[in-house]
Amino acid sequence: MSKNEEEIFENQKASAEAAETPAAVEAVEAVEVKADAPAEAAKAAGGETPARKGERGNRAQKVGIVSSDKMEKTCVVRVDRLIKHPRYRRYVRRRSKIYGAQ
Repeated sequence: MSKNEEEIFENQKASAEAAETPAAVEAVEAVEVKADAPAEAAKAAGGETPARKGERGNRAQKVGIVSSDKMEKTCVVRVDRLIKHPRYRRYVRRRSKIYGAQ
């Protein structure tokens, strides 16, 4: 082995030994703790974590035309949509009536 190869080998050996020291292990643990810190901070601040069981996301919003408002507390909204026909591959217009509160 040449001198350069011996120096490289010694440097690698020294860095491997330094990685096994308790200070290096503590640094790795500190990084892992910091990864969980935002969730704990949100709990401490009274906020909720984003992934809670039983919570729903935003519902789908439909856009339509009010077709009837003759009832006292309910209106009928007509929602039009285009669907591709499975056989003919043409777009077919479909309608649905949705009852909503005024």
